Amino acid sequence: MTFEEAQKALNSDEQKQAVALMKEIDMQLGIEAELTSGIYESPDGANVVIIHDIKTPVDSDTLRYLAAIKGRMLLDESPHSSPPRKAATSYVL
Repeated sequence: MTFEEAQKALNSDEQKQAVALMKEIDMQLGIEAELTSGIYESPDGANVVIIHDIKTPVDSDTLRYLAAIKGRMLLDESPHSSPPRKAATSYVL
C-alpha cells in the first residue's frame, strides 16, 4: 500500500476495531499493555501496524503465543470482501 493509503487506513474503523480486539485479548489473558497504531514504511510499501508495549513480564513462549493468537484473530475478523492486506504487529518488552 502507498503511504497515502496507509494514512487513510490508520484512522479507519477497521483499524479501530483491530486495536479494540487486541485490547480485549490482552484483558482476557491478564496482560497489561499499551497499544499504539502507526505506519511502517519500507521499500516494499507502507503498512499500518499496532505496536504493543507489554508491561506484564512474559517469557518468549508467551510472547509467541500472544503474537499467534492475535494474528489469527485479526485474520478471522477481516471482512472476506476486502482485498487481503499485510498485517503487522510489533511487540516491545
